[in-house]
Amino acid sequence: MFYSYKGRCFEWQNMLDSAEFYYRKLYQPHLPFSVQCTMAKGLLRVFQKKHIPDSITKYAKYYCDVNDSSIAISDRETTARMTASYKYNSILRQANEKEKEAFQTRLLYGGLAILLLLCLLCLLYRYRRLHEKHEAEQMNYEKNLLALSIKEQENTILRKHEHDNKELIATNEEEIRRLKDQIKDYERLRKSVIPAAPPELNTPVTFRIHQKAAKGCALDNRDWEEIEVACQTAYPGFTEKLHAHGDRLDHTEYQICVLVKMRFMLSEISVLLSITSSVLSHKRKRMNGKLFQKEGSATDFDERIRSL
Repeated sequence: MFYSYKGRCFEWQNMLDSAEFYYRKLYQPHLPFSVQCTMAKGLLRVFQKKHIPDSITKYAKYYCDVNDSSIAISDRETTARMTASYKYNSILRQANEKEKEAFQTRLLYGGLAILLLLCLLCLLYRYRRLHEKHEAEQMNYEKNLLALSIKEQENTILRKHEHDNKELIATNEEEIRRLKDQIKDYERLRKSVIPAAPPELNTPVTFRIHQKAAKGCALDNRDWEEIEVACQTAYPGFTEKLHAHGDRLDHTEYQICVLVKMRFMLSEISVLLSITSSVLSHKRKRMNGKLFQKEGSATDFDERIRSL
């Protein structure tokens, strides 16, 4: 740029040779077209003032070429910027569309996952309600079996003095018919029969313990000793098998095993041992692994202990 100013200064002073000299010093191939344009324009003015037609024509054409090249480069740069801007906007638009699609996909999968979870919860709730209903029906069935056995024992005793107990015997017989009808309805509904307590369990001891549970009383030491004797009489060798696992069972678990074997109802066992039904269910389920080294439910334990 220094040579450009020097050239203009000498041109303004009409020192055309000096102006031509400094304008020519501007020419370098690596310089941008804007500088070459200044050189060509300056030399054109100098030769116009010197009235040299060939040089005027030469630098006029050179000035046009340089100017056209500068415009072309500017156009290319503008086009490149526009192309880059278009590509950037296109890429940005595609990225936004993909992000939107990904969000919709996540939303869809999330909705499906929530729907599946709700379905599973509904199924679990339904299964639990059915299981609770089945357990309640089974407990009621066992209760009816026990009540039937007690009523039949009462009638057997009352018939020894039939003349004095006709009304009570008739009432018991009506209750026995009702209990039998309920038992048959359950067996027909479930198509399964829970084996009734064997005759050897219908002893005065078990009868008294059933009555004690009905009154809400817990077992004392004398009661438990009598139950153990009754269990050994009805099922020889059973308590010895349980004592063989004494290192695995605590005292409450041992008592549960004996009472389940003696066909006491679960509600009665809870009363007799002063534990809640949830604790009783948890202990029965856990003893599947302790006694039988198998997984299973509380009902599975009852079946296994009764078949032991």
